[in-house]
Amino acid sequence: MGAGGRDSISGPVVRPKPGSGGHRGSPPHDRPGGWLTRTVPSFPTVAELTDVLEHAGFVAAAEEAGELIEAADGDGPALDAMVTRRLTGEPLAWITGWVEVCGQRLRVDPGVYVPRWQTELVAARAAARLPPGGVAVDLCTGCGAVAATRQAARPDARVGGTDLDPRAGAC
Repeated sequence: MGAGGRDSISGPVVRPKPGSGGHRGSPPHDRPGGWLTRTVPSFPTVAELTDVLEHAGFVAAAEEAGELIEAADGDGPALDAMVTRRLTGEPLAWITGWVEVCGQRLRVDPGVYVPRWQTELVAARAAARLPPGGVAVDLCTGCGAVAATRQAARPDARVGGTDLDPRAGAC
């Protein structure tokens, strides 16, 4: 630990709340009551941010760190706000505003369903079953992952997506 109670990687050291039973590096099991978020340098490297996310218990910390840094686009305060949101458990796609599915980057607004990796399997199969010049509708489309994959695979097809949630339709 550096001078003034600062951790050389992540800024001020944050201690667990009394009675939380945790130790430094424990996953934040009882958000927001257990571990408080750690701050990061004004603009950390991927390795520094990976360390913060790993200490918080994130499995794909390096990938998430890269996406957060990319989304912040050099804006330190924006990155700090994004990391804080992620450490509270908010979905990464809601923070960055996008998700990658079948090689396409799709817009995702807060509150919209975020496709899981399994969605790629469904989307690829749906695209393969769409005949040339065919018509397809993606019901409960969320951010439109299945519809977008179908349209990319069959540009000559008519593909639409619909959802009851107006936030999804905006994506």
